[in-house]
Amino acid sequence: MQRAALLIAAVTLAGGCRHSLGGFAMVAPPTSAPRAHGGPQVEGKDCATWLFGLPLGAPSLTAATRAALAHHAGAGRLLDVQVQSSFWSAMAFGQECLIVRGTPAA
Repeated sequence: MQRAALLIAAVTLAGGCRHSLGGFAMVAPPTSAPRAHGGPQVEGKDCATWLFGLPLGAPSLTAATRAALAHHAGAGRLLDVQVQSSFWSAMAFGQECLIVRGTPAA
């Protein structure tokens, strides 16, 4: 009986998930010089809410990139890109975000 309870508890507490963060047409390693392209940088963010430890969605790298591009009219891509992830929680509520920062280019 105790072994069955332990097995049920292990299966109940074990879990995982997998989701796509977004996709890109082109990716290249960073140059040796930080911010090699200069110019003003823009930032975009996409977030997902957590409730009682469960995600109610997933932040999208594509959505965060589009949000950054929306700050600069005519830009179709970002150069010198940096991606950050942030997470916070307070009791039963939390938020996970992806932040994209880069130099806009046509």
